Order: sequence, then C-alpha cells, then structure tokens
Amino acid sequence: SALEFARSRHGVGSEGSDFARSARQQLIIEAVRNKLITSAFFSPNKLLDLYNIMRNSIDTDVSQEEMGLFLNKILFFKNAKIGSAVIDYGDYATKKPGLLQLAPITPEYDNLSVLIPRVGNGNFSEIKSFVTCEVTNGNCVVTQKPITPTPKKK
Repeated sequence: SALEFARSRHGVGSEGSDFARSARQQLIIEAVRNKLITSAFFSPNKLLDLYNIMRNSIDTDVSQEEMGLFLNKILFFKNAKIGSAVIDYGDYATKKPGLLQLAPITPEYDNLSVLIPRVGNGNFSEIKSFVTCEVTNGNCVVTQKPITPTPKKK
C-alpha cells in the first residue's frame, strides 16, 4: 500500500534511511498532486468532496473562506513547476557528498546519533547558501569539499 511504501524503515542499504523514507513520501505527495490537477478531477462536486476531506482531516486555523479561495486557485497550479532538494549526509557508495555529517556519539549530543552541518556544529552557512541557490536557481550541486563563505569586510 502507499502508506506502507511511505512509512517503511526496513529497506536495504540506503533505502532503509530516513532520507530514503522522506523521498518516498515526496513521491506520494507528487502523485496526489498530479491526480488533483488532472482536468478529469475538477468538478464542483469533487472540489466540495476535497474541501470536506481537508476540513475533517487537517487541524488548521485557515477559515472556510480562505480554503474556498485556495481550492478556487488549484487550477492555476496545474502547470506549476515544483522542485525539491535534499539536505542529507550524501551517499558513500556513489561518492555523492552531503551537507551533513554524523556527529560523534558523545555526551555533548546526549550519546545519540545526531546529524550536524559538515562544516561544524552550529555553522549553517553552507546549508543557507545551498538553500538560497536552490530557491533562486535550482539544480545546485554539493561540492566534495565544503564551501565556506568569505567573511564580509567592514
């Protein structure tokens, strides 16, 4: 089932990671989006059914009027380009670098398995640069060596 596919943590190799599970969840969301934007789906009755499902399934402070405005604009999303990017620890097997690294299991991290920025705990500069690049350009590449921004001169 789709729910089992999205929630599974028992994949082999990299498919068993939380990042792989997240990617599977993104596939399901994309499939639902694609189903919603097909012209055959859009009819007043189906939109009303969708509204009722959303209203009964999601806890939100969005008013009925705002939800109606949103559903009225769904057709505009039909040709929208949706992109995604993953911030992870990369893939050792394919030598794909990531922006995160596993921190040592020490009391500093409550002896837990924790991911931290690869340029150092608390230093999110490389991740911020990557996200900015993705939002403005898309298809950004994580380099093998970390890129640290040059300090601004005063």
